[in-house]
Amino acid sequence: MLFQLDWLPLAVKIVSTAAVVIAASMASERAGPFWGALFSTLPVYAGPSYVMLSIERGSHFVADSALEAFAMLSASGLFLLTLCRTSPRLNRFASLAVALAVWIASAWAIHSFAWTALSATVLNLAVYLVCFALTIRPWRESFAAIAVPRHWYDLPLRAGAVAVMVIGVVGASSVIGASATGIGTMFPISLAVLTIVVHSRLGGRAMSLVAASALRTIIGLGLAVLCLSLAAPAWGSTAALIAALFCSLAWTGGVITWRVRVGRAAAA
Repeated sequence: MLFQLDWLPLAVKIVSTAAVVIAASMASERAGPFWGALFSTLPVYAGPSYVMLSIERGSHFVADSALEAFAMLSASGLFLLTLCRTSPRLNRFASLAVALAVWIASAWAIHSFAWTALSATVLNLAVYLVCFALTIRPWRESFAAIAVPRHWYDLPLRAGAVAVMVIGVVGASSVIGASATGIGTMFPISLAVLTIVVHSRLGGRAMSLVAASALRTIIGLGLAVLCLSLAAPAWGSTAALIAALFCSLAWTGGVITWRVRVGRAAAA
C-alpha cells in the first residue's frame, strides 16, 4: 500500500525526477530541444536508486541489476524512436501511450533472456544504430530554440505533475512487485513526464526533436550502468558508482563539446 512505502527513497525519486523534468523542459524552451534532451537523460533518477541499492543489498546485487538495466537501454531506445516518429502525428497522450506500449513489450522480451555484458552491448549497438539512422533529420533540426509564452504557474504545475506521477508509479510497484530491479531503474518516468510537458507547451514537432536528441544523449546513462555492472564486483559499490558517474559525465561533456563546435561552425 502507498502508506507503507519507505518515504525517504520516494522523496528522493520525486525531487530528482522533478528537478530533471523542470530543467529539461526549461532548457527545451529557452535553448532548444537538444539541451532539453541532455538534461532529461542525466542519471539523476537511476543514480540515487543505485546508491540506495548499494547500501541495502551490496555490490553483487548492484552489478546484476546494472547489467539488466544496460540490456534495458535498448528498450529506452525503441521508446524514444517511437516518440520521435509519433509525436508530430498524434496528441501527447496517444504518442506517449504507444511509446510506453513499445517499451513494455520490448522490456518483457529483453527480460526473458540471460544477458552478459558482451551480448547486451551487441543488442544495444544494433538497436541504436537503427534508431540513429531513422532519426538523422530531426536530430539535425534539434539545435534551435523554440519561442513559447511563459506563465508564473508553469514551474509549480510541472513539479506537481511529476510528484503525482512518481507517487503513482512507485506506489503501484510496491503493490504488484518489481520483476527486476534493473527494469525499474530504467523505466522512462522522467521522459514520460517530459513528453506531456513539452508536447503540451511546444507541440509534437518539438517533442520529436527532443526524442531524437535524447537517443544520442542517453548513451551516457548506458555507459554508466555498464561500468557499474563490470566494476562493482571487483572494486566495490562506492568506487564503481564513482566510475559510473565519471563515464556518464565524460559522454555528456563530449556531446556538449561536439554541439558547441557544430554551433560555431554553423555561425561562421
